[in-house]
Amino acid sequence: MIGCEIASGKARGCRTGFAGIKIFDAFSWDDIETITVVDDVVTALTLASGKRAYRFELEEEVGSFGQVMTVSRQNGSKVNAQTLTVPFNGLSSEDIETFDNLASTNFCAIVHYSDGTYRLAGRNNGMAVETDTETSGTAHEDRNGTEIVAMTKEPRKAPFIGANIVASLQIAAS
Repeated sequence: MIGCEIASGKARGCRTGFAGIKIFDAFSWDDIETITVVDDVVTALTLASGKRAYRFELEEEVGSFGQVMTVSRQNGSKVNAQTLTVPFNGLSSEDIETFDNLASTNFCAIVHYSDGTYRLAGRNNGMAVETDTETSGTAHEDRNGTEIVAMTKEPRKAPFIGANIVASLQIAAS
């Protein structure tokens, strides 16, 4: 089978990891004009004229992005499920409109990891909001706000994207 050989291993890490996500930038999947990915790294990304990404800032240590590869030997297939889970404190009428719009389209998310790296989620199929859960909390110190969970299934894991590509996009302030 061409291309299916194990070609390398992985050494033990140096314990320099710094987990979590702090921001994600969302844009409509339909707004992608061009995208180039080489060796699982986005090397070019442009949006259609007049289109932009929108920034969502998170509190520290509350949001997450995960990927699970599922392989079926029986079907000869594999898929990568990507999940973005982002809670937001407080809720205004503008927030309700923003989250409703997010849930009404397929979108891509540039996920800003706390360690300074970026991943592009939903590259091939776009992400879709699966749940938008609002809660008042119970105790005074509980979260009063909403949690968005968006998911997609992609043929490959989310590619890395360089800070220079992120900086080149028009991103509206949050």
